[in-house]
Amino acid sequence: MNSKIFKTLLSGCVLAVAPCAWASTSYVFNSPTGALGHSQTYTSNGITITAYGFANGGGSLDLFGKNDAGDEKGLGLNGTSDNEILTTDFVQLDLTNLLATHPGTITMSINSVQTGEGWNIYESKTLATLGTLLQSGTTETPFTLNPLLSGYDFVSVQASAFNVLLGTLATQGSSVPEPGTAAILGVGLLALGSIARRVRRG
Repeated sequence: MNSKIFKTLLSGCVLAVAPCAWASTSYVFNSPTGALGHSQTYTSNGITITAYGFANGGGSLDLFGKNDAGDEKGLGLNGTSDNEILTTDFVQLDLTNLLATHPGTITMSINSVQTGEGWNIYESKTLATLGTLLQSGTTETPFTLNPLLSGYDFVSVQASAFNVLLGTLATQGSSVPEPGTAAILGVGLLALGSIARRVRRG
């Protein structure tokens, strides 16, 4: 194999295995603000998740986007105490689209956590069902969501004491490369195919 073909082959290999630049997603739940309907969609990098409000037992409640001073920012429930999430209700997120395309680490934050207050996170396979307790906390420090069981696409937030707000949700990593990376990968694979044909023809 002459040096020109070798250099071209090497270039094609580098392009074909170029590291993927994964798109992260980040959702901030204090926008839109005010009284919302029973459900609200949020989109980041083309990935949509949907939030729902429920009472314990499955009755529908309307959501509330709060954007007040300090840590009083996030998603609560309309008409409850301080328009926040109580121990008698929950905000549920449908993460089906996110988990299918961005299976990396998920981080969350819960806001408006005062002294003596706390939160629980649940996982479920079914909309409007609170499900199984995943983890609990008493601070506003962002935390890594424990890995969800297979098929558990719904995550719910409920106060364990008094009332709280769903602050943010974000992911790192993705199973789908960004468009620019996909294009580079495609060019690399085409180059390898072309080189292989030339080598076979000798």
